[in-house]
Amino acid sequence: MKKPILLILIGAMILAAIIIGFLFLRGNEDDWICVQGKWVAHGHPSSAQPTLGCAEE
Repeated sequence: MKKPILLILIGAMILAAIIIGFLFLRGNEDDWICVQGKWVAHGHPSSAQPTLGCAEE
């Protein structure tokens, strides 16, 4: 009787770890990106627009 409960708890912990990992590793959605040699806001960046030039690769 305790084994199914343990398996469900372990599965829930693994699923929670995957979701948390995805949220932290997906990247910063609020950032400055370089588009055709100009800095463009992507989302709502908390930092000021970069003063250095940008070059697309």
